[in-house]
Amino acid sequence: MTGRGVASLAVWTALMLITSGFVILAPPVCLVIRLTARTPWPRLARWCIWSYGRAVARMLGLFFPVFVHGRPGRIGDPPCIFVFNHTSFLDLFFITLAAPPDSACLARQWPFSVPLFGPVMRLGQYVNVERLSVEELLDRARELLRQGVSLAVFPEGTRSRTGAMGRFRSGAFKLSIETGIPVRPVRIEGSGWILPPGVWKMRRGTLCVNVLEDVAPAPYTGEVLGHVAMRRHARERISTACMPSPATS
Repeated sequence: MTGRGVASLAVWTALMLITSGFVILAPPVCLVIRLTARTPWPRLARWCIWSYGRAVARMLGLFFPVFVHGRPGRIGDPPCIFVFNHTSFLDLFFITLAAPPDSACLARQWPFSVPLFGPVMRLGQYVNVERLSVEELLDRARELLRQGVSLAVFPEGTRSRTGAMGRFRSGAFKLSIETGIPVRPVRIEGSGWILPPGVWKMRRGTLCVNVLEDVAPAPYTGEVLGHVAMRRHARERISTACMPSPATS
């Protein structure tokens, strides 16, 4: 096995160990917090998922450099709609370096089908975009924002297979204009190089999470196609945020 294969095997082994640890420890820890602090179950589920993702992101940082620029969301911040580009499976973990613990993702069906994780996602009020109509999806998202929960969205809808950024969908931007809650664009750079779709061996590289300035909805409110202009602006901000990270195979 090559050095790249050995390193990749070590990463996947560490991922399995972290996953096993969370499966064993999270239920009793959450139960204790629930009984002592009376934290609502949905919030506990969101914090549990976020903590798992953050632990994996930190572990991955032991194998390749990871940099965070800008101001990530923090506990106590008002809710925000985080929008990310999406080029790799690894992005699911690195969004925790930008979004705060009390965040819910708008996700496709497949993670909801994963044993153990699917039920926790449903408990955490994550939104399954493939099982809801547009109006139902927006209603769920509005209610989460009303509760003070931030949203994490991949507006491309799926991972890019080429590394080029795809077309953004409008839902997050319509929601921003309707609620007055800003969009915070985030560029994840390098994950598609390190682990492209369809492979398991990771390449050496540098990963950058660039948290950009908020895009306020006010300038687009009242315009007939304000959400389209806002969507284009956010996409342009992400696409031009930083140069490709240096990487070596």
